[in-house]
Amino acid sequence: MIEPTPDTAGDKVDTSNSMAFRITSEGGYYSPISMNGNQIGEVFQNPIISLPDSTIVGINQGYSFQFPQDEYITKLLGGTPPLENSMSNRQFIFNNEEGKMIVLNKQVLHATGMYIKYSGATLSEDVISEDPNYVADITVTVPSTAAAATDGEQHGTYTRDANASYDFRVTSEGGFYDPITSLDDNTGEVVQIGERFQNPVYNSTGDRIGTNQGFGFDFPTANYTTEKFNGNRVIYLEGGTLGLFNEVIVSAGGIYREYAGGKWKTNLISEHPIYVAEISLIPPVQQGDIGSNDTVTDVANIDVDDTGEGGVNDKGGDTGSIEKEGNNDAENGAGDRSSKSILLALGVLVQACSLVFI
Repeated sequence: MIEPTPDTAGDKVDTSNSMAFRITSEGGYYSPISMNGNQIGEVFQNPIISLPDSTIVGINQGYSFQFPQDEYITKLLGGTPPLENSMSNRQFIFNNEEGKMIVLNKQVLHATGMYIKYSGATLSEDVISEDPNYVADITVTVPSTAAAATDGEQHGTYTRDANASYDFRVTSEGGFYDPITSLDDNTGEVVQIGERFQNPVYNSTGDRIGTNQGFGFDFPTANYTTEKFNGNRVIYLEGGTLGLFNEVIVSAGGIYREYAGGKWKTNLISEHPIYVAEISLIPPVQQGDIGSNDTVTDVANIDVDDTGEGGVNDKGGDTGSIEKEGNNDAENGAGDRSSKSILLALGVLVQACSLVFI
């Protein structure tokens, strides 16, 4: 993964290799996200408490969506009994312009100021209490090359089957799909504005090896875009986990660790009535790999529009983006859409769709 540009915000220098702090809902802000009377997520902004002196040193700001129990995720995470999954984006913002961390689930995607060294780290979160106030202790440790080497020794490295033309197959069959709806201000009709999905992942020989979990929101065509679909998701796999922002692999672990910073390339096979796509993992471009005259179409996942209309090349091939992964017919409440929708991932905590923090 590309290292972030150093941020010199704040004058403090932290020489330790780890830090611990507490987050609590007491004195914070919380708003449930509900659909048809059922809570499907939440928006939150909670104090960060330093340990051990218990002073407020920042805020934990974010949102999350909930998903039904999934036996494959439960097995991979070692949960007993089965887990009810939650997928979140948040940022830890610290006082006095010391810096911040941007986190997808438990992965620190980006950090600034005195916390920049934690970029790429994985959080541990020890839940102390859930009711009446949520309290959890967070520990984050500077990632090390030694830990990566140990990970490689323990898990090995993923290699595609020599006879396969792709790495994974994702399908909505047997999965979970739930549209997120809202009232249209102009017509008063209920319209779909987003979705949650949780779909099976198979290897090239047809064995199920995990689950693709994600969410996002749809947006209309604008001057510089078509109605594409990009997703914010986590791929839980046997042997490791991938975190995606749009088609970029922002985090990778286990046997897939070398793909961090690479691409999740989608070849759409079917969209109706069942979504099916073949996925190829593209490794990150390394310095020196590309010369001035080299073509990088495959690595950069560039899709050339040849329709003459500025639209998506809709020929069943690689669209250069991640397609909508739900069963998109009317009986699933999604409406009959022939065009592709794009799911803006709200990733790095873009405050969209009226998710406003106060």
